[in-house]
Amino acid sequence: MPKGSGLVLRKGYFLDETGHLAEVSVDGKPAGTWDLRRSEKELSGGMREGVFVIPKALLANEKTAIEVRYPQGGNTTRWRVLEYPGGAFPLTALEPIHAGQNVRTPRAARNIVGAKLKIGEESYALGLGCFAQSLLEYPLDGRFKRFTATVGVDTAAEGRGSVVFEVHGDGKTLWSSPLMSGLDAPKKVDVPVAGIRRLRLIVTDGGDGNRYDAADWCEPVLYADE
Repeated sequence: MPKGSGLVLRKGYFLDETGHLAEVSVDGKPAGTWDLRRSEKELSGGMREGVFVIPKALLANEKTAIEVRYPQGGNTTRWRVLEYPGGAFPLTALEPIHAGQNVRTPRAARNIVGAKLKIGEESYALGLGCFAQSLLEYPLDGRFKRFTATVGVDTAAEGRGSVVFEVHGDGKTLWSSPLMSGLDAPKKVDVPVAGIRRLRLIVTDGGDGNRYDAADWCEPVLYADE
């Protein structure tokens, strides 16, 4: 691997009724716990993609041994190992362990009706189009330090809609927007997530039903280092 780079372990797996936990080590030294357990039994399961980041600080040698152990059992359908130079890590490169919403399913790089993400006059190539009520949950495993995004109601709502965006970490609210409509300018999100194991992105309907509530998480990015 290139000197001075970190790695991304990416694996396919089946999320059953419990999920599983893995212990990751690098050259015999603990690198962290990979938590792919189900957080709530009511949320959906099925085939998933999991990601675990190994920072460059743990990879001093050009050749190294990485071990993944499952103390209570687990499953894997495929493996990929990718170079990670550090810095920005698009959230869309992580598949959520849980994703649910009232209308259709969240869409990557598109709004809920399949058009480009657009808030006001600004279009975005990177992001997630959702519809209230919506929940996206990501296993971060304490590997990242910051989360940033731009949020707003998509122009597909034609100025209508009313939503609230929320960012939760390990069950606590880290950030919440005011009530936003399709007439409001986008809001910037910038929150620390150091030590956070589970990140949730939530969109609520503002308490008035979800008519026209097309909500966009644009340019959502994680940072493993400052």
